[in-house]
Amino acid sequence: MCMCRSFIVSFLNNEPDPEKDSAAVQDFFSKMEAAFMAHPLWSGCSEDELDSAGDGLEKYVMTKLFPRVFASNTEGCYI
Repeated sequence: MCMCRSFIVSFLNNEPDPEKDSAAVQDFFSKMEAAFMAHPLWSGCSEDELDSAGDGLEKYVMTKLFPRVFASNTEGCYI
C-alpha cells in the first residue's frame, strides 16, 4: 500500500488545480491497474476480480482525497 499512501500524500501537498488533479488521479489509477495485472499474486484472477480490486482501491483513495477533490472552492480544501 506504500504506492497509494505516497500518491495521497503528494497529491494533498500540491496546490489545488482541478485539471492537473484530474489527470494525476487518472494516471495513478491507470498505473495501478497495470501493476495489478503484472503482479504474480493477481495472475490467476479473473477480469471481474481485477475490476473489484480496482474499485476497492479507487474507493480507498477517493475517500482519502474527498475533502480536496470535492471541495466547492479552494477555501474549503484542507489536509
